[in-house]
Amino acid sequence: MGRQRYFIIMWASLTILVHTDGNLWEPTNITRLDEQNGRTVSIKLHTFKKWRVGALARAWLSPPVSGDGMSKTHCAHNCLDDGRCVTFIFKNNMCRIYTTVPRATPTIGMDSIHWDMYEISNPCTENQNLCEHGSICVPDRLTKTYECINCLPPFTGNHCNETTDVTMVHNEILHDDILFGRNKSCAALYYHFDVPAGNQIQNIFPWRDQRKITVLCNSQYMVASNAASYAANVRELHAEDFADGLDISISFFRAHTSFLQEIDKVIPIDRYIFTCDRMSDGVWYEFTTSRVNAFDRYETVDYFTAKTDKRPQQDLMLFYASIPGVQLNCPNGTTSDPNIDPEERPFKNLVLDSDQINGPKFTYTNQSKQCFGNEGDVRLFKLRILN
Repeated sequence: MGRQRYFIIMWASLTILVHTDGNLWEPTNITRLDEQNGRTVSIKLHTFKKWRVGALARAWLSPPVSGDGMSKTHCAHNCLDDGRCVTFIFKNNMCRIYTTVPRATPTIGMDSIHWDMYEISNPCTENQNLCEHGSICVPDRLTKTYECINCLPPFTGNHCNETTDVTMVHNEILHDDILFGRNKSCAALYYHFDVPAGNQIQNIFPWRDQRKITVLCNSQYMVASNAASYAANVRELHAEDFADGLDISISFFRAHTSFLQEIDKVIPIDRYIFTCDRMSDGVWYEFTTSRVNAFDRYETVDYFTAKTDKRPQQDLMLFYASIPGVQLNCPNGTTSDPNIDPEERPFKNLVLDSDQINGPKFTYTNQSKQCFGNEGDVRLFKLRILN
């Protein structure tokens, strides 16, 4: 596990990647004598570090560079030639370079296992816990500085490690897996530790400190709502519930918007999957905020965390059903209901399959439970999130 280290060696016009350590920010300059022709050759050594999980972002510095002649070393050279470049990603002869790191812009960047991602050596790569308690270390190559962003209360300070809350002061030594975020979410556990597919009860550490919560992981997804019509009680999850010691590993519970907002602050949400199934015939339906153009999903992700009031477009949601030939007829091409309380968006009138409010729908409230069928004919409602 962990990351590989790379040197970029620029010798004349040749760029080569080799494994070793390097200095921060500035290249190491070496002068050698070419014994064949007696000339002095200058070499610059640069270090890049490879992340185990790659990332995509829309804000690249220039149009993607690709072609039969493009290689990973050429891609690194392109990054070095632009003094603003901090990160590059590479896949199948395609190269993209970035002025920042995708972790700094979670609404336009997302994890991808299909791209290799490399970050130029800087203070953030050398100390992954430089910015503590869930804050994000963002390097700036032009100014040779870094900043800790997304520092949440009760912590403050340049490295998000200062607080007047004595209950948050702990002297125990924490494992690197916690400090470096390798178990901050179900997705992190899945990527870093090859957690088996299926349901697993796990402790995760979203704040990258001693605070933890216990959740049900479904492969790389965290189960945020898990309710059944036969449940006598369903725990309602709001903002104040996302705190140290929370245990939602056992049914039954339902996430409200404010709860998802608190999660999104420390482990940004990339995807939602909503599922319901019927008792009468076992038919199930599933909706996910995912498209081939993965960046479109944020239009729907942001709706369910109330960052926008723009209702999800039907063509930006993927729809599955256990029976073939099912077609949706969402009013005006949008899902959800414009008249509901924003706090209830993750479960109330999620999808309306008619212009009539009393028509077929996907909803799971205390007053109404439907899975595109008769009222009350819902066996299970579930929400899974990827972050």
